[in-house]
Amino acid sequence: MGSKYGIERTSGQRYKANDRSSSVVHYANFSERWYTDAKREAAATEGHHSKRREIIAAASFLETYIFEWARSLAFDRIEEYFPPMPRFQIDPRFKRSLSNKWKQIPAELYADRIIPVYPKLKLLPLGTLVKLRYRLLYSPMKRRLAALRELESVAHGWALDVARRLVLDLHEQLGNEAPRYL
Repeated sequence: MGSKYGIERTSGQRYKANDRSSSVVHYANFSERWYTDAKREAAATEGHHSKRREIIAAASFLETYIFEWARSLAFDRIEEYFPPMPRFQIDPRFKRSLSNKWKQIPAELYADRIIPVYPKLKLLPLGTLVKLRYRLLYSPMKRRLAALRELESVAHGWALDVARRLVLDLHEQLGNEAPRYL
């Protein structure tokens, strides 16, 4: 924390070099932090403010988790699943929605024989979560106010539950252990 750039070292940071290159890559994991934030907001009782923050944190958790999970399985080929921006702006994989990432990346990992089974995930609740996040963050103010009113019908913990169930379902279908923090 003492750096003039404000870089925080996390316990999840790793260093890795692939067998094709002598360069070392530094990376960190943030999905657990997003999950913790969503869990804290789900327990809060600030009405629609905590629900809004829970939805954003749960969607951010799923966004980082799918990347970190794919990176852990295919470190050397991660750019095939998440193309870097400057080179591949016209590549349709570059601007995938969160729902499409959860639909397509496991399918691509299965097609590349990196995972043993094709997981059939229930993505309908994820679609609802993504729509709510979009309305809360990107819609014009008039629609954003309507989205805030819509949050009254959403229970505390709903977004966290959607995220948690999706990750647990993925690992259950693959037959491996889910992260302990879930």
